[in-house]
Formats: sequence, C-alpha cells, structure tokens
Amino acid sequence: MGKKWITKNGYIIQQVLDSNNPLLVSNKTTSILIDTGSRKKWMKLSDKINCILSNKLKLSAVILTHTHHDHVQNARSFKDTFKLDIIVHKSEAEYLKDGGSIYITSNNEKYIKNYEPVMWDIQTDDKYDLCNYDLDAYILHTPGHSTGSVSIIIDNEIAIVGDALSGLDNKPFKRTLKKYLKI
Repeated sequence: MGKKWITKNGYIIQQVLDSNNPLLVSNKTTSILIDTGSRKKWMKLSDKINCILSNKLKLSAVILTHTHHDHVQNARSFKDTFKLDIIVHKSEAEYLKDGGSIYITSNNEKYIKNYEPVMWDIQTDDKYDLCNYDLDAYILHTPGHSTGSVSIIIDNEIAIVGDALSGLDNKPFKRTLKKYLKI
C-alpha cells in the first residue's frame, strides 16, 4: 500500500497503488476514488480497494481530475462493478463519453489515446461541493494540464491536484494559480 494522510478531522487519503493515482478518500461513512489509473492495473487496484473497504464503507463516486488515459482507463469498470457516480468537469465530459482524449504534444501535434467509453453522472463547473457524499470537500476547476483539470480540496486541509502542476501550456496554469492564490 502507498502513502496515507489523515486530516485534522479524520479524513483518510490513501495512495492505493505505487503510482501517483488513484487516491482513495474516506471518512467514517463513505469513500470516493480520485482517478482510476491505467487498464493494466485494474485487478490489483480493485483488489486493494475491496480490501480497504472490507464491507465497512461504500465507494460512492469516482472523481476524474482530467480525462487523459492514465487517469480514466478503469472508469467504466468502476462504474459497472461498484455502481457509483462518475464526476468529471464539463469541458471534458464528451471525451469520457467518446472514450478518447486529445493530447497536444510539445510540437503542437495532436494525438488521441483511447479508452473504454463511460457516461458521467455529474458534470462540474468552477466549484462543486461534495456534501451530498457526506464529505467536507469540494472540487475546484484548475485548468492548465488540460482544459478540464480539477483539484479536490479535502477538509480545507489537503489539495489533490492530479496533474495540475504539470501544465502543458503555462498561460492557463498561471491564470489558475493567480485566481486561487486569492482564496
């Protein structure tokens, strides 16, 4: 198991695999998964999550920080297996439905990386409160790495930023950073 963080109010954030994503956020009653990782890690990932949950908690939702393949390839499997909500920013919802993300390389070349299409349940905008999931947390639109990148603020203490700090285009990232430094 990867790293684990506990907030002042007892929220547990667990790194489920050795890579940066996915992360499991839990309190005493519910859990949400942030990003779903790559397809080749599905069995290991689902086994570890089932072990962590062990019938005590319900996995209620998957929040996608953006729709690049290494963050969403298991979204369909999670939706089908756990009967949960898929939450994505509105500017990337169509990519999820179509099963592919467009990437812009440093040479401004476009390429598409495909994954199994999945329908979202909730599209977010600038800010989305997670109180319906019994969590003191919210989703914040933080474009930069992609147009629909989001960050999740847990218990006003920990920010899970996905790949937001590795923006492909510095202009959106700088605007986002200036905007949220004012908060």
